Amino acid sequence: FVHVIKKFREKKLSGVIVEEMKKLAKKDNKSLIIPLRPPLRYEQNYCAMDFKDFCNLKRDDGLPKDPWLRLHAKLNAKNLKISNTSHQRSMSISSFYNLFGDKKISKTGYYKFKIFGNWHNVYADLNLNIIVMNEGCQWVQHRI
Repeated sequence: FVHVIKKFREKKLSGVIVEEMKKLAKKDNKSLIIPLRPPLRYEQNYCAMDFKDFCNLKRDDGLPKDPWLRLHAKLNAKNLKISNTSHQRSMSISSFYNLFGDKKISKTGYYKFKIFGNWHNVYADLNLNIIVMNEGCQWVQHRI
């Protein structure tokens, strides 16, 4: 897992980290395959969007809208597969409330909640007393 906090994001550290990962893979004669969790996905405007549609958002220059997906595109990573449920968590509604506070769930369905500063599209099923949180990923492979 790579996470660069906001105050260091303009220093191009992500690219340095990926290049170091590529060097390690090459040294050990391994492939470098990474599941990317795009940071723009956690903004309110994008959290409920279909993950495949989100991954296919482009800027005017044809590069991905998301900066993490864009970085890997610039480093010539090959897109392998999109997984909508690669990082899935489920829990009881009471456990969800205990972890994240009372979020005012009144009926079965999807809810957009801000959790620890990030927006998530959360599914609540009142009949089953369950919350499901999905965070997809875009699998990419770097040439070594």
